[in-house]
Amino acid sequence: DTDLLIRQDDRAIVTQVMLELGYRGWTQTSGDLVMPQFTFVKDDCAGIWHACDFHLKLLNPAVFANLLSFEAAAARSVPVPALGKPACAFGPLDALLVACIHRVAHHHDSGKLLWLYDIHLLANGMDRPAFEAFVALAAEKQVRTVCVRGLMLARRWFATDVPSDVMATLAVHDRPESSAASLHGPLSRRDILLSDPPAARGSSGIGRAVV
Repeated sequence: DTDLLIRQDDRAIVTQVMLELGYRGWTQTSGDLVMPQFTFVKDDCAGIWHACDFHLKLLNPAVFANLLSFEAAAARSVPVPALGKPACAFGPLDALLVACIHRVAHHHDSGKLLWLYDIHLLANGMDRPAFEAFVALAAEKQVRTVCVRGLMLARRWFATDVPSDVMATLAVHDRPESSAASLHGPLSRRDILLSDPPAARGSSGIGRAVV
């Protein structure tokens, strides 16, 4: 499938474009807190099934959902000419951050090499200043535990070239990180809801979640 991060306000126009291209909406769990994304699918003339997941937030679990806004990602994005002039992707720092947290947030700390190889390729393309900027970003977003876990596994399986002092700095925590709970196994829908403090307190948004 193809994952795309879009602005909340662009949902209607995205829906119109996908329907005009022959895609159909995919029925799935909805709700601002549980599943802030929607999907369109299509079978092409060769019988190949295509799915496009449009994310209104970065990731589904609330603890990760708002780590990176569309506006912040767009400001640091890089062009992808092979996909057309308007196409762009996450910049290097954001791409590595997302690769580290995606395998935990959506795949429960999976040891699948596909996710780890993404981390390996992205990390091997970074120089010293980029690693320092990445450490600062992980600290700001409070995902150092998750990031050091992904980098550690990438080093184990692919000998990824990450400076030891970078790993040591990521491993130092001045305060607990709620995101680290995702490393202890799959979260239930209840756990996902309770990982968002406003939802846990019974905010008005809780009623919009369909579990």
